[in-house]
Amino acid sequence: MTEEGTPRPKALRTLENLPWGDLAAVARDVRAPGLVRRAANRRLLAKLPELSRGEKTALARLADRDLFLALLEENDPIVVEALGQNSRLVPDDLVRWLTVGRAEAPALAALAAIPRWSGQPAVREALIRHRATPRGSSLALLLSATRAEWLRLAEDETLPPLLAAWARRLLENSIPFVDRAGKRVLT
Repeated sequence: MTEEGTPRPKALRTLENLPWGDLAAVARDVRAPGLVRRAANRRLLAKLPELSRGEKTALARLADRDLFLALLEENDPIVVEALGQNSRLVPDDLVRWLTVGRAEAPALAALAAIPRWSGQPAVREALIRHRATPRGSSLALLLSATRAEWLRLAEDETLPPLLAAWARRLLENSIPFVDRAGKRVLT
């Protein structure tokens, strides 16, 4: 189907009968025509509600970018963790979801626990600012933020008062935490 010799109408008709795993393979195949890849992604989006949690998790690891928002909107921590391993995911995808999506606390906590993403300044700051991020996750992220982030957060009137106060405290103190068994803890 992805070979150059397959007529596009036939390739598109063939997509109708493919299981989700094969659809994901077609969507990722750079040799497939763009029209066929987009159609495979649309079929996957239509099938997403029918997939089991395990299938969604597997799909998240190998999905094309067109599926990221729908997978994130599942708000399943396991799916979010799997998507965090996807090499096609970029910080802008996560920031977009955090600012305009319907992110919920368990999924936000899962994302905050992924070092690859919590270490990205834009993602970290969006997580800290999100109203549904669990307080403990926000405080932990605040510790790994930069002075510039602390300054922005300390001056942000929309931030919960506790987080803004901790941002101010971190700005004022050069050593605001103690190391307990390898974990930085606010004092």
